[in-house]
Parts: sequence; structure tokens; C-alpha cells
Amino acid sequence: MKNELFLELYQCFSGKVAGYISSRVESSQDAEELVSRVFLNVYQNIDDLFEEKEAYCIWIYVITYNEVINYYRKQAQKGAPSV
Repeated sequence: MKNELFLELYQCFSGKVAGYISSRVESSQDAEELVSRVFLNVYQNIDDLFEEKEAYCIWIYVITYNEVINYYRKQAQKGAPSV
């Protein structure tokens, strides 16, 4: 069940997540890494999901937003210029 739900969520949201991240991160390599982190987080926490399909969308976008924020926090700590 967990794997099937994850696959369904990945197929539904991976393009949207990748587009969101790519529009906010210059490096395509960093963007790919962030997309991977988002879906790893989804997989690891999928058992906590609600039954409502609308909650999946919100949950995934919150994870995505937080990954981008964390990315820029790490960049700032390294002293890299922020965009």
C-alpha cells in the first residue's frame, strides 16, 4: 500500500515539484537534489498522511517550500550570494 501510494503521488506531483524548485534554484543539479529530498521526505512520512486527497497536495507543497527555504539558509551560511 505504501509503495503504491508513493508511486501515485510521485507520478502526480513530481513534475510540479520539479518546476517549482527549478524556478527558484539556479543550479539544475541542486534542483534535482531538492526534488529527491522532497520525495524522500514524502516516502519516509507517508504513513502520517490523511485520507483526503487534497491534504496530499498541500503537504507535498509545504515540504517543497521548506526544502527551498532550507537550501537558501544553507547557502547563506556558506556565504554564497542569495538570489
